[in-house]
Amino acid sequence: MKNKLTLSWRHLGVQEDYLQLTILSSELVKASVLEDAQISVSCNASELPKYNFTLLLQRQSQDLGPIGFLVFDERRPLISALANLSDPVFNEFFDLVRFTPPRNPSLFLKINDMKSLIEISKQENVNQSKFQIHDIGWRFPLT
Repeated sequence: MKNKLTLSWRHLGVQEDYLQLTILSSELVKASVLEDAQISVSCNASELPKYNFTLLLQRQSQDLGPIGFLVFDERRPLISALANLSDPVFNEFFDLVRFTPPRNPSLFLKINDMKSLIEISKQENVNQSKFQIHDIGWRFPLT
């Protein structure tokens, strides 16, 4: 039986998987008046139970290549991710997280090597492994 938290689909013969994250909290972060604000999202992933997950979303248009990366911390049980979103998508996400939904929303990160991601997460000593994020989607409860 396929793990319920991983959506899979085939596109042009390449296996692509989605890592589902449950949003625990989010906040707007502005490190300096000279920098654009970012959205910091604290999440958990049932497929990676021993890790905390922090995702930073920033405004930046991206035409080619991955929209971001996720990295395992070598010293702590933490996965940090950074993803670039176009202005309209960033604003759409910001408008959604400003309100408290009736239950926790979900994010879906499209990763092309989910099997390796899960295997690395099970190792005792993790090096600073980096995985590409190719897309992001979400599900926000309305009622």
